[in-house]
Amino acid sequence: MLIKKSFIILFCLLFVSCASLGLKKMYPDWYLNPPQDNSKTIHGVGEGYNLENANKTALKNISSKILVTLSSNSQMSQYENNYEFSEETKISIKERTADITFNNHKTLQTQYLNSQERFIVLVAVDKPELIKQQTQDLNKLNDSINQFNRNSKKKSDLERISALINIQNIIPKAETKINILTALSSKDYSKYLNKYKAYKKEYNKLLSKTVFSIQTKSEFDKDVGEVFKNALNKQNFKIGSLDKSNVILSIKSKITSKEVYGSYFAKIQINVNLLNKQKKIIKSNKIEIKGSSSINKNEANKNALRDLEEQIEENGINGVLKLE
Repeated sequence: MLIKKSFIILFCLLFVSCASLGLKKMYPDWYLNPPQDNSKTIHGVGEGYNLENANKTALKNISSKILVTLSSNSQMSQYENNYEFSEETKISIKERTADITFNNHKTLQTQYLNSQERFIVLVAVDKPELIKQQTQDLNKLNDSINQFNRNSKKKSDLERISALINIQNIIPKAETKINILTALSSKDYSKYLNKYKAYKKEYNKLLSKTVFSIQTKSEFDKDVGEVFKNALNKQNFKIGSLDKSNVILSIKSKITSKEVYGSYFAKIQINVNLLNKQKKIIKSNKIEIKGSSSINKNEANKNALRDLEEQIEENGINGVLKLE
């Protein structure tokens, strides 16, 4: 029994050794043992059926290295705890971090493997240049955030909410840049994260005291209002009566109907205005929806409402109401 076990172990060792020798014969040393990364250069290896694909794989290899560094970075763990990142946010940021654009890479080695019918490459990225590029990107994002902040400071609550929605659309991109830079350098980015956290807190506070009322005239406008009501509720906006609201959503529709060979077609223009308590228009938009039916005009109008729902689904209620 002991001899049998020893034979199995010896066979496994020989198999692993042969496989290792096979790899060494198939792949060059620069691929199996790429240069060590340092303060100036990050290296990556990749393979593909053409050079372009091989280079993309090598750059993904570099992205993976940065992501591994990030995952083990104690500073980033502290950021995530201090700024109350949800698990969903953490995963989302890491997914975006893995998709880095490299504008400064160089291909150091290439080789075609006849036995595998594919190319292998060794790629290098200039680390200081990458840090510079990511810092410039972060600065541009922060400039946009600051501009939205400045331009809405003394405006109405609704205009401020609109600006904060735009800011919150930018923040995930900025957090991704901070993620990358934290993995590449030792610089402290907490001042930016503090600002982002404050914006999120302000948005939630304004949201909690913003109440919409929906103003309609025709029966169809009421149906449109229900679509908007459901969409606003999904975004945690409150809906109330006119006397308790501080934002009025005014809806006025113009329906153009026609019948062609027994089929009914509706083309509807919806004028949407957002007004403050003083009835001043803050935001406005014109939305065109279409519907058809083989039954009657009313069914064509109902189907047009599905078009509106699809537009809201695609662009978001904030986009349709021009809140962003």
